Amino acid sequence: MNRHGKGSTKMTERDQEQIAVEEQTEAGPTVSMEIEPKEKAAPEEAEPEPDELAALRAQLEQIQTKSNEYLDGWQRARAEFANYRRREEQRWKRMNEEARSRFLLRLLPVLDDLGRAFEAVPEDTRSSSWAKGLSLVGHKLRTVLEKEGLSVMSVQPGDAFDPNYHGAVLWEPSEEFEEGEIVQVLQQGYELDESVLRPALVRVSSGRRDEESEST
Repeated sequence: MNRHGKGSTKMTERDQEQIAVEEQTEAGPTVSMEIEPKEKAAPEEAEPEPDELAALRAQLEQIQTKSNEYLDGWQRARAEFANYRRREEQRWKRMNEEARSRFLLRLLPVLDDLGRAFEAVPEDTRSSSWAKGLSLVGHKLRTVLEKEGLSVMSVQPGDAFDPNYHGAVLWEPSEEFEEGEIVQVLQQGYELDESVLRPALVRVSSGRRDEESEST
């Protein structure tokens, strides 16, 4: 009785397990249904209010005004610097020219002395070595000064007197030259870069003596 009853209980447990398997088979596999969340819609950008637009426009105008002011200031500063640099270049050029002119003016008496010394040499001794050496020194000095822009002013007896280039030491009557013509060059004139550095000192004809007597 006990064995039969125990066996009956075991059969009942197996039956229950089989029934559970059959129910699960008939029901089919369990499918988990997951609902994907919907994508969140991008928030629409809110249009700025009229007051905000006015404020932005005013701010933009201020920035543009400042930008124009800075540009104008930069252009003025650039123009002022260009003018300053040009003035400084002109000033240095003028100072350099003045310094060169003063230096060359100090050397001109040396040229005059060399010229007079060579003219005082007798004709029969000009072929001597010391006379040739004196002439060579004068020639070298003139060559150096010519490279600095110095040139001898071309003045000859008979040329018309020009106060821009000549300095009249004496006006005297002359039978050979007309009134206003140069009679003699007493001191050579020089030019520096086509500008008068030292005018030539000359004697000038005042006309014939008979013309002077008639005028008196």
